[in-house]
Amino acid sequence: MAQPVQAANKVQWNDLEINTLLDYLIINRAQGSDGGNFPQETYNKGATLLNADDKLESDGLLKAGKKLKKTLCGIEMYYNQSGCHWDNNTGASIEGVDTGVVWKAYIDQECHASMCPFQNKSWVFYDIRKKNAAKYAIA
Repeated sequence: MAQPVQAANKVQWNDLEINTLLDYLIINRAQGSDGGNFPQETYNKGATLLNADDKLESDGLLKAGKKLKKTLCGIEMYYNQSGCHWDNNTGASIEGVDTGVVWKAYIDQECHASMCPFQNKSWVFYDIRKKNAAKYAIA
């Protein structure tokens, strides 16, 4: 079994691991509820799948799924506000002093902290999450 890469007691997932998890959840979307939440058994089976491949980790599988959902919801919440911009090349595209002040006030609120990394960069998994969330109700 592969060993997780940890930093300050947090498991660091690489892109291959995240894509594998997303693919697994999309394939098994029928097991999820309308809100996109999966039962623990689905995550346990996902962990077994990930453990079968020495290149992949499985620690924190449930937490990783929730983080992906939280990130997508954070982007959608931001994007759906009047006057806010999002694109998958430059994220929120915050430029200039005035918009920087507004951005800082926005992300300083705990409920918007998940947006912090996306001031001027996109989220690599946005397209696959958005497409499959709409198609399969897994947001």
